[in-house]
Amino acid sequence: MEILLSGSLVILGYLLGSIPNVYIVVKLFTGKDIRNIGSGNVGGLNAARNVSLPIGLLGGLLDVAKGVLAVFLAQKFSSNEIVHLLTGIAAVAGHNWPLYLNFIGGKGVGTTLGVMSMINPIVLIPCLVVE
Repeated sequence: MEILLSGSLVILGYLLGSIPNVYIVVKLFTGKDIRNIGSGNVGGLNAARNVSLPIGLLGGLLDVAKGVLAVFLAQKFSSNEIVHLLTGIAAVAGHNWPLYLNFIGGKGVGTTLGVMSMINPIVLIPCLVVE
């Protein structure tokens, strides 16, 4: 039963990561396809640079949130830390290679930030300082 739950959580992490938040936000607010704007990257930075800062920030925050949510759900339903890590990795993989955009996505920075904030926030601090 644990294997089924673990596998389901990892798949859920990938599917959550696959939600193209920035693509959706840009499409809703401007009607444009972010893949045809600026660098073509489906990420918050591209949206902030080439659409508008508020839209980029909203999309970026939603990308962070999906990383947080994926790991939160794994922590809620499983006590296995490996499952938490794999679910977070799957969320980042889903962001980078999203099912819904023909496997062409963003760079995974925001989603990784969300995953790291849930897995080990202490490790996140030096990463933010270097950035």
